[in-house]
Order: sequence, then structure tokens, then C-alpha cells
Amino acid sequence: MLSLVEVAERVRKGPRISEMEWNMGLFQKMNELAQRFDIVAPENSWDHYCNKDPALSERALEAGMAFVVESGTYCIQTGRVVQFTADEISESVAESPRQVIMGEGDEACVAGEGPIDLPPLQHTQYLHGPFEDEIAVDVIRCYAETTGSSYIEGYNFCRLDGHEIHGVPMEAAAAKRELARLREAFDRMGRPGMAAVFYPISTADAVLAAPIDPVRGLRPTDGILMSLLPDVKLDLDHLTAAVIREQYGTRVKNGGGYSMAGGFCGGIAGAIIESIAKAIIAWMTLRTVFNSGSVGNTLSIRQKKLVVQPILSWASSVCSQALGRLNPLWGGAGKSTMAGIGSSSGPGSRTHLWELAMGAIGAGVFGYDPSGGRWHITTIMNARHSPYETVFARQVAKATRKAGIEEKDIPVLMKKLAPVVEAMPVQPGRDIRETYDLVNNRPQQWYRELGESVQSELSKGFGLSKGFGLVFD
Repeated sequence: MLSLVEVAERVRKGPRISEMEWNMGLFQKMNELAQRFDIVAPENSWDHYCNKDPALSERALEAGMAFVVESGTYCIQTGRVVQFTADEISESVAESPRQVIMGEGDEACVAGEGPIDLPPLQHTQYLHGPFEDEIAVDVIRCYAETTGSSYIEGYNFCRLDGHEIHGVPMEAAAAKRELARLREAFDRMGRPGMAAVFYPISTADAVLAAPIDPVRGLRPTDGILMSLLPDVKLDLDHLTAAVIREQYGTRVKNGGGYSMAGGFCGGIAGAIIESIAKAIIAWMTLRTVFNSGSVGNTLSIRQKKLVVQPILSWASSVCSQALGRLNPLWGGAGKSTMAGIGSSSGPGSRTHLWELAMGAIGAGVFGYDPSGGRWHITTIMNARHSPYETVFARQVAKATRKAGIEEKDIPVLMKKLAPVVEAMPVQPGRDIRETYDLVNNRPQQWYRELGESVQSELSKGFGLSKGFGLVFD
């Protein structure tokens, strides 16, 4: 298998081009690959919320692999292209792990294929937002206790012990603090072996390496989020961190496997090819054992008016199915409705709960528990999400299953829901302490009542079952 040392050599000696030349070449290359492999998006309709053509996902995979062979990846620091051969790609993918153990002791769990007798890795929670360090332990504890997560992915923050976090030394200190808070929360819950995943404070190599600590920080069975950059670009600091972590053992998760339609790679077809290529290259250059693929839209995260985009669910479905052909840890069935909806409004708002409900209905139909949603553009500290959104989404999923709603019912139901949600105002979020009681681990009464009113409307107007199974009684 191609070694990271060899990748580092190619970063130094590969063909040199300007970043603009790389950017401008992407659109033309993605268009050519989309035509060569016949990657065509359907009409923007819920009739096509997921891909039902196995041959298409196979062609998409071939297109993604062709991009890796013919274009490679661009290192932003050295201005050089890292190139790969078809044999190197095949060998590297063949040696990617099909099974990963996360956590230690009683909290150890396993993902993927194999005979190891451990509980399956089922749930994770993504904090992935700005939370004040002073409330972090309570936030982590509430999430873990409420949702039964197998592991928690961390948070970021702006101030450390009263000082603004600025520059690598402070960022490294903040990175160590983030992991210490996760470990502290796990200890308080009596789950010291629970896996933590580092959400990087910054991408500097010293910061990415700072939390390595088998006692109070990252252990070999913990994880870190790293990924290729948008437009299939490699960050040298990420590569450095991958070299450091490869022998230590920390599991690297691809935190940026998605691609945005409307960028340098072009439209939906180009974004699909980019997402698949990024996952393959992320394994080869960063040793990401968990990979995923999905498609968003550059407008969807900035919109001031809600627009439901089912075509994004379809595109994400193609990516997931394609990557699942390579490795069970990289993709799956690709059946979801969340990608076409998003979370434009913030927690504590009626609109946010309706957005979550649309995605959770798909989760209910396909038999899994959603993890709630995160406000796309968090403009308020401590306001990206709360544990209640996950509970609410799971209640909606349960009510969907209880009502007997099936996959064939999704197009009609979503077409009925879409105009209702699109007519709602985009609303800002609230500080988590306004929506959630972090001491007693339950939503504030007003927020629970708001959730129950939305659930009642879903029952009366859209056929979901009554009796959502509240967990806070």
C-alpha cells in the first residue's frame, strides 16, 4: 500500500501548478467525467429522493476513481499535484480496514465486518459548534446520557481561562482542554472507556497533535476529524498529523466528505464525483477509516428563505451507494431525506423543529434513529443545538414507523410537507440554557411544549401516529 512517507515525497516533488489553474481545471474535468460516465441528475422532485439505479452508483464510483488517477489532489502549501496510479488506488482501497473498534473496556464497540463479540457502534453525537468551556462538561454529559451515544465528537470555543484563543500555542492548549472536558464528562457518567473524537480547534499540525494523551486526551481507540479540503485539496498540516497518528492508532474520521454543488466542480454531477474522489484520496493521504459522501448546495447554507431541495438527497444517495461498494465503513444504502432539507433555522424555534421532522420521517421509514440537526450558520454562542432536538427527531421517527408509513409513501408525504416548511420564516437559534436544563438534563418546559405542538400538527395533518413516546415524563 502507498505509504504516507511516499505521499509526503510527492507533495514535495509533484507537478507544480498555480492554485487558480487547479481550480479552473476542475469544472472542465468534472464535466468531461460526467459525460464520459453518464452521470445525469433527475428532475428536482421527491420522486427521486434516493438513487434506485445500481448501475448509476457503479458509474459514479468509476468516475470518482478516474478523477483520482487522472487528476490526483492539490497541496495548497507546496502548490504541487499529488498523483496516483490505478494500481496504487486498488491496493490502498483493498487494505483499508473493514472493522474498527472504538472505546475501551465496558464501552468498547465495533463497526464494520468481522467476528469480534462487541456491541455495535450505533450512535454518535456531533457537538461541532461553539460552546463555552465553562458549560462543556454539562453539555457533553446531557448528550451522552440522553441519546445513548457510542461516542461523542467534540466542540470548539472562543476563550480559554478568560483569554481569547488566538495563535497556535493557545489553540494547542484549547485542543487539550477540549479532550480533557470530554474525558471529565465520561468519568462523571461512570463511562471512562467511552470514545471521544477530537473536533479540531484549528488545522495547524501542532494543534492536531496536541491532544494525544492516553490518560486525559486521545487514546488509540479514540478518533479525530480530518479531511481533504473543498475542491480536492490536501492540507500539509493534515498530512503531518496523519503521519504522527498512523502508528499511534487514533481512528481518523473523514469530517468533510461532502461536496457543494455550485463550486469549482460544477453542478450536482460534478459534486458527486468530487465527493467520491475525496473519500478515496482521504484514505490514501490521511488514513481516514470512516469515510462518507454527500452533496450540499453553496446556496442552501446561506439562504434567508427556506427551499427544500430533494435533489441533494438523491445526489447524497449516489455518493453513499458508490462508496459502499468499496468498503462497508465508507457508505451504505443511501436512503435519507435529511440532505434535501438541512437546518436553516436555529434550535428553540418552531421552524427548526419542522425542518428536523422532515428529515426524521425518512429515518423512521428506513429504520434508524436520527441524531437531530445542527443549525447551519451558528451566529450565537452555545446555540448550535441541544439534546432535545435529537430526542424530538427520534420521537418523530418512531411515530412514522408506528403509523406504518413506508418508502413508497415518501414522495407524496414530502411534497405535502415541503410547501408548509418553505412558507415558514428562517428563525435564529437560542443559547442552549434557554432551551435546555443542563442540570436536570431535560428540555425547558416551554421548548418541550413547542415540540409537542409540532408533533400534534404532524399527527393531525400528515398521518404520523399519536403518542410519540416522550422520555422526560
